[in-house]
Amino acid sequence: MKASTYSVKIFLILFVILTIIYSTNLLRVKNSPNIYSLDQAPELNLHVANDITDIWNISEIQNIDLNITIEDTQYHWDATYQKNLTVTRLYYTSQYWINNTPMRIYGALVFPENYSDYVGQLPGIVVMHGIGGNHYQTLPLAYFLAANNYTAIAIDFPGHGNSSGPPPTSEWIVPDLSDFNGNITPDLLNRTHFYLISRAAVRAVDVLLNQSEVDPTRIAMTGGSYGGLTTMFASNVYWEKVRSAIPVIASGNLDISFSTPYSLTRLIVGQNVDLSEPPLSDLFQYFDPINYVNTSNNPATLYICGSNDDFFPIETFNNTFYATRNTTKAMAMTPGGHHGLLMDPMEGTMLFWLNHTLFDGPAPPRIQVTKGVESTVFGSKLKVTANVTCDVPISKVILATHREILGATWKEHEMEQLDPTTWTFELRSLPFNAEVTYFVIVELENGELYTAFSSYVWRDTLTTWLEIPFFILIGVGLALPIFLLVRRDYRKMQLELEAPNRRKYLYLTGAQLGGIGGTEIVIATSIFLPLLVILPQSGHLEISLATFLTEFIDMFPIMAPLVFIILIAGFIFAISKPILGGLINLILPATLLIIGLLVFGFVGGYSDNQLVAAFSENLIDIGSGLILLFTMSGVQIGFGIFKRKYQKRLRTPKS
Repeated sequence: MKASTYSVKIFLILFVILTIIYSTNLLRVKNSPNIYSLDQAPELNLHVANDITDIWNISEIQNIDLNITIEDTQYHWDATYQKNLTVTRLYYTSQYWINNTPMRIYGALVFPENYSDYVGQLPGIVVMHGIGGNHYQTLPLAYFLAANNYTAIAIDFPGHGNSSGPPPTSEWIVPDLSDFNGNITPDLLNRTHFYLISRAAVRAVDVLLNQSEVDPTRIAMTGGSYGGLTTMFASNVYWEKVRSAIPVIASGNLDISFSTPYSLTRLIVGQNVDLSEPPLSDLFQYFDPINYVNTSNNPATLYICGSNDDFFPIETFNNTFYATRNTTKAMAMTPGGHHGLLMDPMEGTMLFWLNHTLFDGPAPPRIQVTKGVESTVFGSKLKVTANVTCDVPISKVILATHREILGATWKEHEMEQLDPTTWTFELRSLPFNAEVTYFVIVELENGELYTAFSSYVWRDTLTTWLEIPFFILIGVGLALPIFLLVRRDYRKMQLELEAPNRRKYLYLTGAQLGGIGGTEIVIATSIFLPLLVILPQSGHLEISLATFLTEFIDMFPIMAPLVFIILIAGFIFAISKPILGGLINLILPATLLIIGLLVFGFVGGYSDNQLVAAFSENLIDIGSGLILLFTMSGVQIGFGIFKRKYQKRLRTPKS
């Protein structure tokens, strides 16, 4: 009896150690990519920034006849704004490209109600869509701007909508450079989609300037995603005409976006691209927006973005904002915002910015953040102080925070106001060490329109001496029900086994605890391995459960507790009741497989689209993480079945 009692105690200690490792792996998140810390200035290539203008021949661009042809003019009654707008649909020539073919760009000019009756001229703004889209997606924004007395032109990019030119397939975004000799030639530019869309945008400005109703001294540009990249390109190329730029959900530092494992940018590129290696680095140094905004030509720029953008990691927004040379710059970041999803309304912020940069209206709030990590009895705390000066009344000041642990969502804390210009907030440490990412948001009083600007983004580590006791407590909490269940089964079997068979059953129990415990370690590891490999011909996008719980959980916050409940229940019952635990552990991979099939159907539905036609034969593969989850669950169920059969052989026959 003593030997068996000691064995059970030893197993209990092993359970505690195992669960500590398990809990640590489950909670700890390492930021990806860890290329630049959020408060470290990026390395900038000033030589490239100064040479960018050499590849843009503005005189040649302007000398090409626009050849504007109007398709039709219609009136649009906008019930939202209770205004009648005039929409003129037209074509214009952006350039002559392959075989001296004119590239015809389609656009919709949206004039405000009764624009001809206004005294003076109205500002003009170019509005641009994302990759694979068309001008219909941006018409609502154009209508909003026109309703607020702007003349907007929404265009179709080359190869999109009704415009001519090539679609943005991977070979046009990353052109064939086998004949590249280091010189940026017109032929190479005409084979680069970034160049084609930028010229289309530059010429869209000229279309605005051809309208007698447009004030040539008040021109702006905006666009989302692919249109945001174009905004940064074209507004700097045509800096003499464009006074204000608003790139939305787009940033520079394309090397980070192209190399980040979970970035959907890799879906567009369609291959593993390393922008740090020649000859791609030689080309893309002239087509990275961070080098454009880092010039003296950079116009006033507002970045509208989300902290969890699916194409552009948060580091890239920080770096691009830092690199922006024009001192008239601002950022409006949404905590938990994705690539157009879960984003705060941007219309009020956009109007406020345009009024400031085009009409010398009130400036956005100037946010100075003082931060520091201080020691307390139980651990460190983060104290953030925001000094805010603003020309308009402030509604409230918010500290947005994100703990870098699996399943954590962004939180918003209203800061305490100390005086008319100072707000503060203290964030305490968790019972374990964790990094925290944070920034300050200032919301303005601007009628019914939500208007907010944000600060630079920071990251610090909060520590505590409670970490080891906390994980031991977690380990004991998980080990206790396992111990009670195993002990109950052992005592029950003692009554049915002869003395020689009790030792065999003890060995069986030890094999169960060690073997099933090993499978649980593999299950914990599988969380960090790819579940799905999208477009596996190039193997360029792998999604793990840890990635989902870190980057995309704000979309489905209820999923995090459900995943943890399944993992914990599976852990407890797998070690004590292998069949039941294995069945519980099957819930997660089965659900993920169903989701994967839905994703396959979604992506496969676009297989006839030119963007994915080149790699549509084999869109999705099952990753090693999902295979291991299924395998380990099967091993647990199989061991449970074996245990039941073996127990029958060990039982003492009844007299």
